[in-house]
Amino acid sequence: MPTGLKFSKVISGNFELDSYDSTGNNTLTLKRKANNTDNLAAYKSGNLSSEIIEIECEVTATPDTVNEKILTNVAWISEEFDSESNITITNQNGADRDSEPSTKPKCK
Repeated sequence: MPTGLKFSKVISGNFELDSYDSTGNNTLTLKRKANNTDNLAAYKSGNLSSEIIEIECEVTATPDTVNEKILTNVAWISEEFDSESNITITNQNGADRDSEPSTKPKCK
């Protein structure tokens, strides 16, 4: 999460807190709830499945009208599960058709 945001809690979704590092990189990691055993359906033409995970954060940054500072949150997929092949994809290039799990964007 960007500097200036502090994680408070998971509000909704089928995930729960795994870890939160408020002192280093301000990194939040979520994990599936124990009863969350359903995977998103594979994409079929015209039907894209999705899932919403809502979290609550406290804004700790002070207003900066001189530099017009903007808080930008960045998220990525660290791993996924291929239910057809029964494997967890973490960093295998080309194993997923539309993403590369564990690929982290460069941001400040």
